[in-house]
Amino acid sequence: MYAIAIAIATADVRGRVSARVVLDALGWMAETRIAMREQCGLVVAIADVDGQAAVSALGRLQLPLPVRRRCRLDAGTRVLRVADPSRARLVLPPVASLEVMINCYYAEVFGDTL
Repeated sequence: MYAIAIAIATADVRGRVSARVVLDALGWMAETRIAMREQCGLVVAIADVDGQAAVSALGRLQLPLPVRRRCRLDAGTRVLRVADPSRARLVLPPVASLEVMINCYYAEVFGDTL
């Protein structure tokens, strides 16, 4: 088992998300270039020297508009920030997806859902 860092943030009107706690867990500092993509409704970010975004001096990430649109992340949408240091990635699912995740887990563990 490995440690992950989890926090919740709200996307602002420009798609910026505060991410200092999870970025620290990944070792991503200001100006680290980040590549982001949508995968199954999740924003997935990895450090990439050719990435289209960068960590700001304040520890924020600006999610690219095409990715926000594919993930339906509007201003005010709350997102989880899940740092996975063992895989060197950051995953940002909408908080609303927690119900789906919990139901899948409950189905596996208990054979039913909430």
